[in-house]
Amino acid sequence: MRFLCFHGYGTSSEIFEQQFASIARALGDHHEYVYLDGEVIVTRTELAGIFHGDTLGYYSGCNSEQIAHVHENVTELLATEEPFDAVLANSQGASLAISYLLHQQIQYPNKALPFRFAVFFTPGVVISPDREYKSKEILSFLDKLNQDDINKILMGILDRNGQTMIEPMKFIGLSNLSAAERELCLNLVQHIDTLLLTRRNFKVAETNAYPDMTAQLDCRDKFPRFFHPVYTDERISIPTVHVIGSGDNQAVKRLAEVAKMLCTKEKVISVVHRGAHEIPNKSEGVEAVVRAIEKADFMGQRVW
Repeated sequence: MRFLCFHGYGTSSEIFEQQFASIARALGDHHEYVYLDGEVIVTRTELAGIFHGDTLGYYSGCNSEQIAHVHENVTELLATEEPFDAVLANSQGASLAISYLLHQQIQYPNKALPFRFAVFFTPGVVISPDREYKSKEILSFLDKLNQDDINKILMGILDRNGQTMIEPMKFIGLSNLSAAERELCLNLVQHIDTLLLTRRNFKVAETNAYPDMTAQLDCRDKFPRFFHPVYTDERISIPTVHVIGSGDNQAVKRLAEVAKMLCTKEKVISVVHRGAHEIPNKSEGVEAVVRAIEKADFMGQRVW
C-alpha cells in the first residue's frame, strides 16, 4: 500500500517515521510512505535524546487562513504524488487530515476522496479552512456571551500560574446557551486545555495561549470555525481507524472522540492502547493497530 503521512505538532516526517517504525515493521516492507512536513518551526526540547529530527507544525494557531494554506499544500502534493491508498496521520496531522477530507466532501460532494481509508492517531480540534463556515451558528453563540461569561470560560480552566484544572467544565453554568452552543463552549475550553498541556509536557516554547484565545473571543470573525458534529452534517465517507491511548489527557481524549464523530459510524474502527499521547510501540498495541489497518484496507475495497 501507499500511505500519505502527516506528523504531529512539534515533530516532523523524520520523527514520525521513527515513532511509526514498530507498526511499519509489523505491516511488512512492501509499503511506501510519502511525507508532508509542516512549515512552522516549533521550539521544543522534550524529545531530545529520544527521537532525532526537525520540530515542526502545520499551523500554530487555529484560524481558517492558516488551515487553508496547509490544505493548498496537501492539494499540490496530491496532484504530483497520487495515487495513495490511505492517509496516515498523528495528532495535529490527524486534525489536518480530517479537516481536509471533510472540506473536500463539502466542496465536491460527487467526487471520490483521494484515499480508500484513513488512520488517525489522537486528533485534536478540527478546523475548517473556510472562515465563513457555520458563521450563523457560531456568531449566535458568541453574541450571547458578555465579558463576564468570557472570563468564566477562560479563568475556569486557568489559575494564576497558568495551570489547567482537572475538571474544567464544572464552572460552566451559562443557562442562556442551547445544548449545541454549550458543546461549542466545551470544545473551546478543551482546545485551550490541550494547547497548555502540549506546551508543558513537550516543553514547547511559551507563546501565552491565554491572551491569544481572549482575542479570538473578543474578535467574533476570528473565532475558530470548528468542524463539529453538533452542526456539521457531513461525515467522512471512507473507513477510518482511530487510535488513542488510555493514559492520555482527558481533554485530548475528548477532542479525539469529537473528531471520531465526524466520520461515518459504520466505517469507524477504534483502537485503545495502554500508552498516553503516543503511537504504540509495544507488541499488544502494535498488533491491534496492524489488525485495524488491515481491516480498513479490506473495507476500503468494498463498494458501499
